[in-house]
Amino acid sequence: MVRFSDTVRDEPAGIECAMAFSQFDRVPNHYGGPIIENIKEFREANGKRSLVPTQLRIGDLEVLVPRHFGFCFGVERAIHIAFTALEEHPDKRVNVLSEIIHNPLVNDDLRQRQVRFIYDREGRRQVAESEISDDDVVLIPAFGTTLEIEQSLSRSGIDVDSQDYRDRYDTTCPFVSKVWDRGEELGKAGYTIVIHGKFSHEETQATQSRTRMHTKTLVVLGAEEARRVGDYIEGKASLEEFSQDFSGKWSAGFDPEKDLRRVAVVNQTTMLAEETREVAGIIRNALIARYGDANIEHHFADTSDTLCYATNWNQNAT
Repeated sequence: MVRFSDTVRDEPAGIECAMAFSQFDRVPNHYGGPIIENIKEFREANGKRSLVPTQLRIGDLEVLVPRHFGFCFGVERAIHIAFTALEEHPDKRVNVLSEIIHNPLVNDDLRQRQVRFIYDREGRRQVAESEISDDDVVLIPAFGTTLEIEQSLSRSGIDVDSQDYRDRYDTTCPFVSKVWDRGEELGKAGYTIVIHGKFSHEETQATQSRTRMHTKTLVVLGAEEARRVGDYIEGKASLEEFSQDFSGKWSAGFDPEKDLRRVAVVNQTTMLAEETREVAGIIRNALIARYGDANIEHHFADTSDTLCYATNWNQNAT
């Protein structure tokens, strides 16, 4: 146990409370606070690599704080870009495709600043394509978005292909786009991409949209569905059974017999990393059972380098 203090230190009046990443200076201060900032500074100086919790005492109250907590790099970056856009364009209509991150406080703050949400959390369109013009600012959320939605923005006059737009208004987390890049690379190499994620989640939809341009895709929710995929690979389940389980969760033209011979597993970065490893292990073992261990690298790609380190840290610390 790492003991922080028997008292909570107050920040001197007038001093702003920085977030974890100092370059994101447009993140509102009330998303952090002196207690959070002091704990983070304390842990940086005392056991940065340790995962043991911090013991925080406030009078008689003892609070155990995980080693890693709070907003990650991608989230702070998304909030910073959103509030920078509001600051730079006070006279423009600012939109966000959907929730910038899944945090009610942040999204409510944006709504109070008259930001329009083009889609709701369930993916239902709230602002018509015709109601968006080239004079609007449109932010892409931290989860990214589908190619189809980007094409819709282009029809509305938003130049989503320009580097200026990407730099200023696309808040897609770099660790999400890393998954897309790896999916494209492996897809072109002949692997089917199995996405561990929630089928309707914005990030999973975006990942599937981009990877199916290069290969076939299949979405699995977790270990139980991965076992059903494994059963089919090993010949323990019929095509009819497989279709009942996964119809609608695969890309157009998906042929289980052909497209499950070579597989790579990537994930929705907010899913449990340990479960993604389990999903990958189940499918890998099924491929070994069918094709043998000697040539497994031909049938199964190692994608462990795509797991988001920030999500992993937070999960391991709790």
